Amino acid sequence: MPALNRADEFGTDLEIYRHYSDKAVYADSRTGASERLLKLLDAQGFERNVLPPLYVWHRLPDTLSPDEERQHATRSMAAGTKAGYRVNIAPELFDEATYSEAMTARNSPVPHPPRGLPAPGAAPRRRS
Repeated sequence: MPALNRADEFGTDLEIYRHYSDKAVYADSRTGASERLLKLLDAQGFERNVLPPLYVWHRLPDTLSPDEERQHATRSMAAGTKAGYRVNIAPELFDEATYSEAMTARNSPVPHPPRGLPAPGAAPRRRS
């Protein structure tokens, strides 16, 4: 059976790349990827697409600048790596500063909400 997507083809969990025809940034996860990996990409700003029964891919919105695309792609790579996934990213989408920042952050692979907003599902803080 031929590979369904780049992650299957290259034997990784996730491939992040710019498509040659429409120039959009895509993240292909392997066939049968865990919901955990798919949610990780959702949390990094990728939009999930599904072609039943097997094919799931993510795409960054067209409204992002090239710098924002690199930041989202690189943070997704770092989050996936920290979570134990095998991730490849196209060299033109990799941003060293963003990667260093993401890999040294003490937070979880899923980004925290902006300051002042509680994390999803978090209990409200009690005042002493």
